[in-house]
Amino acid sequence: MKTMSKRFKTLLGGGFVLFFSFVAISPVGAQICIQPPPGMTGWWPGDGNTNDIVGGRSALLRDNATTGPGFVDGAFVLDGTGDFVEVPHNPALNVGTVDFTVDLWVNFNSLADEQILAEKYIETFDTSTRTGWSISKLSENIVRFFGRDVPDIDFGLVQNTNTWIHYALRRQANVFTAFVNGVPVASGAGSGNVDSTSSLKFGHRGSPDNTPGSFDTRGFFLNGRIDEVELFVGRALDDAEILAIFNAGRAGKCKAMTTVQISIHPGSFPNASSINPKSKGVIPVAILSSNTFDATTVDPASVKFGPDGAGETHGRGHNEDVNRDGRTDLVVHFRTQDTGIVCGITSVSLTGTTFSGQAIKGSASIRTVGCK
Repeated sequence: MKTMSKRFKTLLGGGFVLFFSFVAISPVGAQICIQPPPGMTGWWPGDGNTNDIVGGRSALLRDNATTGPGFVDGAFVLDGTGDFVEVPHNPALNVGTVDFTVDLWVNFNSLADEQILAEKYIETFDTSTRTGWSISKLSENIVRFFGRDVPDIDFGLVQNTNTWIHYALRRQANVFTAFVNGVPVASGAGSGNVDSTSSLKFGHRGSPDNTPGSFDTRGFFLNGRIDEVELFVGRALDDAEILAIFNAGRAGKCKAMTTVQISIHPGSFPNASSINPKSKGVIPVAILSSNTFDATTVDPASVKFGPDGAGETHGRGHNEDVNRDGRTDLVVHFRTQDTGIVCGITSVSLTGTTFSGQAIKGSASIRTVGCK
């Protein structure tokens, strides 16, 4: 049974923030995995490894951080004394001024001191120079989202340890909304740019020794577990999608991906896999249909390609039987400079979802040219 208490805090301008104190959770609904929402940029489930199973940007375990039993399969296990998880900086993980969603499950072993859930943030103690965003449990046990030139959004009080709680933060059309256990609890408007050159960290405030530009030596390490961290850049999940993640409970999101065949520069054999990383043009990629898979069911807007997860140039694809096998394929296009392909890369991956939410992944060998 989920219980909650409420209090209101008056803000300048006559608005208010609604605080919820969650003391227990009990996800409802059928305990079967749900299809992942489309448009995911990164997904770090912590299932015995640090893999990003969508974007391929694996994390690193720092100090004595490890993985262990979580809420959905495994989780990242942190002891509050130097442990954290770090995803190296990649521009594809910056959310800038666009819509985005970040969500995760957390279980606190202790509520002592300030603790970081997730952040891509550089603290300079100067509001004009700090960059990025953070979701932190403050020393007074309020979980808060904050960042450069954006409103502070409070998720409410944490009262219990050893309790799994789901947090989600969404920006949609410059409105930031905090969700706790699938329920929207507070919101505020702001148009700030929260890009940062910091790495993406789970469980730690970046310090000068691991975050260039930081002046913060306080550390702030999470003492607990973090599970199922997800980031959607350019996509604001709707209320129903966030509630569905919570309601799926321990079953979580389905991690099985359909493997598809892709063809880069379809129809241009024998130079089909040659890519010049310096090109200012676009790369056509065909997702091929087969006896068991219909490529035309793929949502072009969900497709990401290359190390930096480039999106479809036009936001749409076109259908064509590129290999003349009698089946209609889907051709999508990506700006070379957005893909993150550099000299020496020998393979490249594509991810996406079908219109029904089935995750797909394909890869192909490439040869980079024009690199001298």
